[in-house]
Amino acid sequence: MELIIGSVDPNIVLNLRPFAIAANMWEYLEKIYSQNNSAPRFQLEHELLVYPQESLSIYEFYSHFMNLWAEYIGIVFKDLSAEGQTAVQTVHETQRD
Repeated sequence: MELIIGSVDPNIVLNLRPFAIAANMWEYLEKIYSQNNSAPRFQLEHELLVYPQESLSIYEFYSHFMNLWAEYIGIVFKDLSAEGQTAVQTVHETQRD
């Protein structure tokens, strides 16, 4: 418990004082500070849709695009079960062919 209190910003410490158990502190911190991936996901979807080749070579364009795609897949798959991940991969592979 003291390790958590000593590790967080002093402004947050007061919010943790009511908790007597470290697990409860972690639950509180996760609830308060976990972020929804909607905004980054939307941003990546937009970037993927409008990504311009401009003066990039095909190799550079493909490489940059695949980096964006990998980041997007990481967000999409993050909260999916193994079955959900398999289903999404199947759809993506079908669309890619």
